[in-house]
Amino acid sequence: GVFGVPHDTSGLSQWLGLNLLEDLEFCRDYIARVQGELREGAAIVTTQLESLQLPFTQPEAGLFVWADFSSLLKPAATTGQDGEREKELICAMADECGVILTPGLEFEAERPGFVRICFGFQQRAGLEEGMRRLRSFVETRRKQLL
Repeated sequence: GVFGVPHDTSGLSQWLGLNLLEDLEFCRDYIARVQGELREGAAIVTTQLESLQLPFTQPEAGLFVWADFSSLLKPAATTGQDGEREKELICAMADECGVILTPGLEFEAERPGFVRICFGFQQRAGLEEGMRRLRSFVETRRKQLL
């Protein structure tokens, strides 16, 4: 039989949520703060990508930047098909600098080497550290590919 829905939102939670949403001053302040944090996160990421001369799509909304890391892919002769080349790059980033990026082929990117860098779930210090690590990886990888 049907047992009902064991994950309903409690009446107290609904009441608290409604009170927050009815507080227009709180909502305006909250939205402004979050928008500012997202702008700051996007700026941290895009400034570093520009300085590394890696192409990217300037975010206009959302939580991430599309960046083109295809210049860092190893040649096809050494790593195989496009998906394998992109996987090698993503795994090397994770192993060598502890940064995990989302591969573009997971989102039907036109070609391998695109990544999605999310800036919406890290505080400033975390983003700055991640981009510092990524910079080190990119500089090392470029030397290796020469």
